[in-house]
Amino acid sequence: MADITLKWGNLKGWSGFTKEHPAYRAGEKFLATAGSSAMEWLNDEQKALLCDLIDKVDGTITNDWTGETMSRDEAKAYVRDYAA
Repeated sequence: MADITLKWGNLKGWSGFTKEHPAYRAGEKFLATAGSSAMEWLNDEQKALLCDLIDKVDGTITNDWTGETMSRDEAKAYVRDYAA
């Protein structure tokens, strides 16, 4: 199972991603466009890539700031709407 942690509308961390996992390639695509900081503002392309990754996660999606577990829809809304 793959898990991700989101913070400030961005990807903070991930675990459980093997090269065979469906989310691995989506994660690689996102990371190739992302900067080195979770505090970096995402552009529309990066938000779309992160939402694609969220769709492929089969584990827990956690908001690092609040500690709450998020559904896929909640996580995508968080990414799309952060600092809007």
